[in-house]
Amino acid sequence: MRNATTIMFNRFSTLALAISALVFTAGSAQAAEVDAVDSVTAAAATPSDDAVATPVERHLWVTSGFLSYHYTKPQPWERQFNQNNLGVGVEYAINPNWTVAAGRYANSVWKHSNYLQALYTPDATSFRVSNVDIKMGVAVGTVNGYSDMNHGKYAPAALPVISLETQRVGFNLTVIPTMFGNTVGAYAIQFKVKAF
Repeated sequence: MRNATTIMFNRFSTLALAISALVFTAGSAQAAEVDAVDSVTAAAATPSDDAVATPVERHLWVTSGFLSYHYTKPQPWERQFNQNNLGVGVEYAINPNWTVAAGRYANSVWKHSNYLQALYTPDATSFRVSNVDIKMGVAVGTVNGYSDMNHGKYAPAALPVISLETQRVGFNLTVIPTMFGNTVGAYAIQFKVKAF
């Protein structure tokens, strides 16, 4: 069982990294186009003494653990999965495209997990509807507490993420797919409140 899980984890990590590369490539291509336009605009603009650099907005969010729904069920001899993954964490938005996050939560297999990740959401997959910012991207990092992944020690992790944010509150959505015999596929939601 452990070998099958390790194979599944390695394949899933490879797939998630490939998705990350696609998202990064899309974002890099758009950034190159924006840089080219900015260069032309800057060259054509007349310098002004009144010009002020726009500061990059940085935000700190306090995050909850997760509410999860496991769409595959455990085997009859396995314990039911924990779907109320209580915890706390923080997210720090370095700029509109990059966020770093860390936290601790009670995971689906009834153990505690710690995580550290970077979330990349390119401009190409981010937009605003009314007063809600919607960002789609990939979270890549490390997590521990899962005995089938590196014997419960820290292991690499990569997942797709959709973030919805208003001025003060938001939430993150992710999906852990059932792949290669993995029985812990789940949808998860995480709530957050902006500290500043």
